[in-house]
Amino acid sequence: MLFGFELLRQASPLGVFSLFLSNILPQNLHISIFFRTFAQNYMIPSIDYIQSCFDEYNARYFGGHLPPVPIKLSNARTFLGKLTFVKHRKWLVFGDWTYTDFKLRINTRYDLPEELIQDTILHEMIHYFIAVNHLRDTSTHGQLFRQEMKRINAEGNRHITISYKMDKLLSTQITH
Repeated sequence: MLFGFELLRQASPLGVFSLFLSNILPQNLHISIFFRTFAQNYMIPSIDYIQSCFDEYNARYFGGHLPPVPIKLSNARTFLGKLTFVKHRKWLVFGDWTYTDFKLRINTRYDLPEELIQDTILHEMIHYFIAVNHLRDTSTHGQLFRQEMKRINAEGNRHITISYKMDKLLSTQITH
């Protein structure tokens, strides 16, 4: 827990206000719980931060088996994270593909809660895990993806989802 100037420097104005309210209201009030959910650190991630999360989550959830991936920052309006790659058909085997030139793209357009950034990195790492291991899934967010998502959410008390509503995000954020 951060205190004083450090908290004011790292938290959003909404986070500081909600932390103040959550400390003066009784613990059993629903409004107190509501405001505490917004008392998060908001941030714009750096490549070093994303790399640090990638390394930590690779060790914790994927046994350290994911190879390093180039990380790129994005100013896109339409996604929080994206795993890009080049798909090549294997000519000797019908319907089989190889994947190369992976890149992990994370959005830096918006101040986001740190937990949402971490969950976005994990979401893209699940895609990376499936592609690198040449696993077949029923769709982009198919059964295998959902199984891995549920496993990580349970093991790490995470909140990884299939998608995030950008309109919900845009209604509360200031772009840079």
